[in-house]
Amino acid sequence: MSSRTESDALPKDLPVPAGGTDDPADSSIQALVPPHIRPRRQWRPRSFGDLVQGVGLFLTFGGLVLTAFTVHSLTRQLRANNQTNQVTIRGQLYQTENALLAAEGADDYQIFASIWASVPPDVSGAPYGQRLLGLITDDPVVLSTPNVEALYHRAYDAVTFADAQACNRTKTSADAQACDRTNKLRRLFLFVQSNVYHMHNAFDYYRGGVMNSEEWETWKGLVGEMNAHPVLLMVIWHGYQHRYFSRAFGDFLKEEICGRSAFGTDYRDRNCAFARYYYPEMFAPTWSAALPAY
Repeated sequence: MSSRTESDALPKDLPVPAGGTDDPADSSIQALVPPHIRPRRQWRPRSFGDLVQGVGLFLTFGGLVLTAFTVHSLTRQLRANNQTNQVTIRGQLYQTENALLAAEGADDYQIFASIWASVPPDVSGAPYGQRLLGLITDDPVVLSTPNVEALYHRAYDAVTFADAQACNRTKTSADAQACDRTNKLRRLFLFVQSNVYHMHNAFDYYRGGVMNSEEWETWKGLVGEMNAHPVLLMVIWHGYQHRYFSRAFGDFLKEEICGRSAFGTDYRDRNCAFARYYYPEMFAPTWSAALPAY
């Protein structure tokens, strides 16, 4: 029997892995196994902290993806809503426009149509206002009003209505219309007022981006077409007194009255000069500063 032990049978100079082993014999045996067939390192369970960190990273990434998707969906929805609103607003504008046109067409006395009357440019100053107001009334007080404030008071002061009632008590029913010489003036005032605030809506929609500058160009000419009519100035005066329109719209009205005329520079200059004569406060540098800014 050999006197050698099992440990003597193992090579003495086998390499030991750099990491070392708990059992020298086991390390020596692993060293004899080629690297490409050695068993892979066994998976070791992660710590609880590692698991929590991994779940947190997953949730964070998922949240970012969900947020991006939500923002994209909301952007598309807002864009669609904006387009729908634009269509709705345009529809409302054109409905109002059609209603105003229908009212004008149904007016057998052509009171409303007189707001578009054109007077030759050589008629200016007080005679210009008298020519236009004479189309709707023969009231001597109206025709002699020196400014827009006096015109408004003649139309709406209580004494005006009292005079009409007193006249009616002494006249036959056939003469009743002659007793209220300012009735057509008030009717024209309301028609022009509706047009001006209709224009204000369009102006606000333009500033809000609902309509572009090209489309706005088809609306803004309405003011210039009224040729600084005394009743147009009356509407502006009334709205200014009660702060019914914005500062930006007030500046727009002033610019349009003096800015252009489809009939040429002679008409534009006459219209602007009459507006300055009949409503001079409108052209003071600080006039629009008193209006609400929005």
